Amino acid sequence: MVNFFDTLLNISLIIVIITWLGYPVALYILMFFFKKEGKGLGLSKENSVKSVAILVAVYNEENNIKQRIDNLLSLNVPDNVCCYIYVLSDGSNDKTVEYAKLYGDQVLIREFDRVGRAEMHNKTIQSINEDIVIFTDAETIFDRDFIKNILMQFQDEKTGVVVGHLKYRNLNQTISESEGLYWKYERQLRRLENDLGILSNGTGAAMAVRKELCGPMNPGEDIDTAIPIQMVIKNKKVVYEWSAIAYDNAIDNLNSSFVSKSRGAAQTIFCWKFFFRFPIFLLHPLILMSYIFHRLLRYLTFLFLLLMYISIVYLGIFRSDLLDIAMLVVSSSMVSIILLVLYGKIEDSRICSGLTSLVLSFAGMFIGLIKGFLGMSPSKY
Repeated sequence: MVNFFDTLLNISLIIVIITWLGYPVALYILMFFFKKEGKGLGLSKENSVKSVAILVAVYNEENNIKQRIDNLLSLNVPDNVCCYIYVLSDGSNDKTVEYAKLYGDQVLIREFDRVGRAEMHNKTIQSINEDIVIFTDAETIFDRDFIKNILMQFQDEKTGVVVGHLKYRNLNQTISESEGLYWKYERQLRRLENDLGILSNGTGAAMAVRKELCGPMNPGEDIDTAIPIQMVIKNKKVVYEWSAIAYDNAIDNLNSSFVSKSRGAAQTIFCWKFFFRFPIFLLHPLILMSYIFHRLLRYLTFLFLLLMYISIVYLGIFRSDLLDIAMLVVSSSMVSIILLVLYGKIEDSRICSGLTSLVLSFAGMFIGLIKGFLGMSPSKY
C-alpha cells in the first residue's frame, strides 16, 4: 500500500503541475510554430456593422438597473451605428422592470416567466434584426469606448465573437485579491490562446457576436461557452479585444465564490459535449488540448489535491520518513487553516482567507464538473 500511495501522490502532483504550469509553457512554445492572423483595421466608413443590440439579462436587479442603463446610454457609439438597449427580465418580482420603464423608448423591455437566461437570449435574438449582439449583466459597467473598440474586430468577416476585457473592482480587499490573482492567470492564458487562434471561451458580461451566426442554446448552457463553441464549429474566429474594457464587482464572500465557480464549470462542461461530435474535435486539435488542460483538468484539481492529501497522511503515518512527516505537518496545517477560516475562527488574514477562497474555488469547479457531466447545469440564476 505504501508504493500505491507513493505513486498516487506523484501522479496527482504531476497532473496539477502540468495543468497549472505545463499548459501555459506549452502555449508559449506553440507560439513559435503558429502565427496569428493579422487584426482588423478598425471601424471605417465601409464598415458593415450598422446596428447593435445590447442585451441586459436581469433577475431582481432593482439596485443596479438604473446605473446600468445610465452607463449604456452614456457610451460613445460610432456615428453610422444604431444602438438599441434591451432589458430582459427573467420573472423579476421587484422594481427592476418598473425602473427600466422610466427610460421610455430609450430602453426596450422584454419580460419572461422565469425561463432562464438561455431561453431569454434565444427568444430575443430570434426576434431582432441588429447586426451585432452584445451580451452583458446588470452589475457590469462598460468603459465609454467599449462599443467602438469591440466593433473594430468585426472588420474581419471571419470574426464571429469578440470578447471584452473584464476587470474586477474591489469590494472586500481579501477576496478581491484572491480573485484578482486567479483572474490575472486566466487573462494570461486567454491572451496566449487568443494569439494562437484557439480561444474558445468568452465572458458573458462583455461579449459581442454576429447575430446571423448566433444559434439557439439549450437550457443549462450559457453564452460564455456555448456561443464561442458555435463559432469554432462554424470555423469563425473568437478573438479577445483588450481595449474593450468592462468592469464588474469582485466576488465578496467565500460562499459566492464557491457557487460562482460551480455554476460556471457546470455550464462549461454541459456546453462542451456538443463539441465532441465526430469529426469536429478532430478538426481542431489545439482547441481540444485547450479543453483538456484549461477546463477538464483544471476542474479536477480539487480531486487531485484531495488525493495528494490522503496519500501524504497515509505515508506520514505508515512510512514516516522525515520528508513524509514534514509534508504531513505542512499540509495538515493548511487544512486546519482552511477549516478555521470557514468556521469564522480566523479573520482579517489575507493569506489565510486567500488560501481558503482558492481551495473553495477548486471545490466549486469540481462539483460543477460533476453536475455538468450529469446534465444538472443550472438554467436560472
